[in-house]
Amino acid sequence: MALKLITPPTQEPVTLAEAKAHCRVTGTDEDSLFTSFYIPQARAMAEAELRRPVCSQTFELTLDDFPELEINLQTAGVTSITSVKYIASGVEQTIASTNYGLDNADPYESWLIPAANYDWPTPDDAANSVRVRFVAGYGTPADVPAGIKQWMLLHIAAAYENRGALNERDMKPLAFLDTLIAAERVWKAI
Repeated sequence: MALKLITPPTQEPVTLAEAKAHCRVTGTDEDSLFTSFYIPQARAMAEAELRRPVCSQTFELTLDDFPELEINLQTAGVTSITSVKYIASGVEQTIASTNYGLDNADPYESWLIPAANYDWPTPDDAANSVRVRFVAGYGTPADVPAGIKQWMLLHIAAAYENRGALNERDMKPLAFLDTLIAAERVWKAI
């Protein structure tokens, strides 16, 4: 079983203008540093802390076989299933969307479930014969909770202010910062 990012977010939760304003940067000399490093790195750190994607992204979960019932999608915040495919007799097959549903009511887990009176088909006995592609994340940057954005801005500012630090010990600690994202964190092991 493997989970792979297929399409990263097309927008970051924090804009260049927001990051520069928070860091009190007025020039454009370091814009590329903000857009290529500080902002994406802060999002990646937030996703690692939260154990969930922030803005909408496409993932693919591969399995060797269908389980008896539901499939744990290994990601919180799944918003839609793009496709469910499997290999049978060496040919890729696509399961109709009417034959499955998404159970994302639990904030910590998302499940792909077969429709009533539908049994998963039997794929070839081979590695990665089943592929589930789905979208997960809060949605657009406007949908991302304010606490996550503030957490990111504070980390961006810390990285910017300490850009000459050789390691984490040289950076100023950000005490109590994680309380901004505690409500959105996935606490349950997936």
